[in-house]
Amino acid sequence: MEWDPRREKLSLSERDLKIMKDCGMTPAEILRAVESRGRIVPLWSVLSFFMLYETSESPKAFWRTYRQGETAARYRDCLYHDRKIPKRCGGVRTIAMPMWPLAQMQTCIAEKILQHIMPDDHACAYRRGMSVSDCAEPHRKKRIVIHLDIRDFFGTIREDMVFDALLRETGYSKKLVRFLSRLCCYQDRLPQGACTSPALSNLVFKPCDEAIGGFAASLGMDYTRYSDDLYLSTSGEVDTGLVIETVRKILADHGFRLHNEKTKIMGRQQRQSVVGIVVNEKLRPSRTYVRTVLKDVYYVSRFGAGSNQVAAFGDYYSYLRQLQGRVNYVRCFMPEDRAVLEAVQTVRSLIGAYHRTLLDAVTALEAQCRDGYVVVFSENYYRPLVKLKEQLAVVRRFLPRDYRFHDAEERVYAMLGEELY
Repeated sequence: MEWDPRREKLSLSERDLKIMKDCGMTPAEILRAVESRGRIVPLWSVLSFFMLYETSESPKAFWRTYRQGETAARYRDCLYHDRKIPKRCGGVRTIAMPMWPLAQMQTCIAEKILQHIMPDDHACAYRRGMSVSDCAEPHRKKRIVIHLDIRDFFGTIREDMVFDALLRETGYSKKLVRFLSRLCCYQDRLPQGACTSPALSNLVFKPCDEAIGGFAASLGMDYTRYSDDLYLSTSGEVDTGLVIETVRKILADHGFRLHNEKTKIMGRQQRQSVVGIVVNEKLRPSRTYVRTVLKDVYYVSRFGAGSNQVAAFGDYYSYLRQLQGRVNYVRCFMPEDRAVLEAVQTVRSLIGAYHRTLLDAVTALEAQCRDGYVVVFSENYYRPLVKLKEQLAVVRRFLPRDYRFHDAEERVYAMLGEELY
């Protein structure tokens, strides 16, 4: 009898079956690829990752892209560049950023595979539909809140830990899992700049979350984790020293270490903060944070790109977008506050004015051009065009699907005599 995967209750479409047959996969290989401890992970997710696109021209194109992925995995350490950003507490943090095509492959892994694998319920970071409020809510109005921090969280996660987590959660073959883990790691560690690292960190830490969650439940405590920040709280009596030492032992058994200097035990008499949210009574950001955000909005509205905050940040538009995120964050907890609502409208107006200024500048320069292009040796034309080109590139990072700025960028490139792509 001809093998039919639908008899095995697999969630596969006719397109899936066609691609599997074109690639010459046997029924046994397909079953090993899609069965995952009682759950079904569609094979289309794996195939579309290798092909990078929703369809492939032919089986030859499939295997050509597969070989490109193998090459990227083999030479992965050459496909990263380091970016240094200042830490809030002082010092510099080095972020390893993947370059194309590795970044594109990692995006496919994140979208087609990792987002379909659920982490532990105690993990609140890097998950769709969850926010800092979900992490803070269980700790509201508690007698004691304990905050623990993991030292060098991403740098502690090794490639073999990623391999074990993917093998455990996906059920793919060891060869495929080794291939995926090599594409997602850099110098035997999980790079902070890769889009796959957040989801993978949740999967690697899942057994640890389960162990800490079980221990907390045995003491009647609530436990949540937001990335490398662990929070435990209770309304009753508890030996905090025993709790911290037990968590330290659980972390050590899984290869992690506590950052002792960042350990906090917060009682009812002091401000209890969970991921920056005060949880003593109702959830809200600290007064200091709210005042700082409103002050920044005032200064940027009055002094524009010349304000000290923008000078420290580097780029005016990126700073506006960052400020918009901070204001919207405050509005989530204070939706009826008049000052906050005015700040939201102010930042929105500043962003709209910046958009209009850019588009008007492109139109004005285009009117001064001869025959659709500019004489590049004339500084009066060339320098403003180059500046516009850089500014439009920044805006396009935030609005990649806005046709207005795509069209404006094409016009600027045409005036410079260059090709956009």
